[in-house]
Amino acid sequence: MNYIKLIETRIKEAMAKGEFDNLSGRGKPFDKTDQFIFHKRKRLPFSFLKNKGFLPEEIKLKKEIDSLKEKIKNCKNKKNKTELQKELSQELLKYDLIIESYNRKRKTFLTNIFDVLKRK
Repeated sequence: MNYIKLIETRIKEAMAKGEFDNLSGRGKPFDKTDQFIFHKRKRLPFSFLKNKGFLPEEIKLKKEIDSLKEKIKNCKNKKNKTELQKELSQELLKYDLIIESYNRKRKTFLTNIFDVLKRK
């Protein structure tokens, strides 16, 4: 029996037992907002982790940045607005450092692959 048939069988058995009846997202539309951020091979694992409350640091920071921008937009108090802007600057710096680190790693990885391919 191949894995796909085994998985389908297990899912059907679980459905028959009612094990999916009380899932947290039941009856709600599927959230597709993050579906285009990641390569298609990473979407399902990311979605699973996200639903369990685990998010990559850059996604958490992006959400915090968006929240801070909204707070700044709606803030009437000049002192509070300045504090929020400082906090936003710090979060943007953290985000940029993470993205820069990923870009460096990706560049190094691609350079190594090209080196290997040149040797062949």
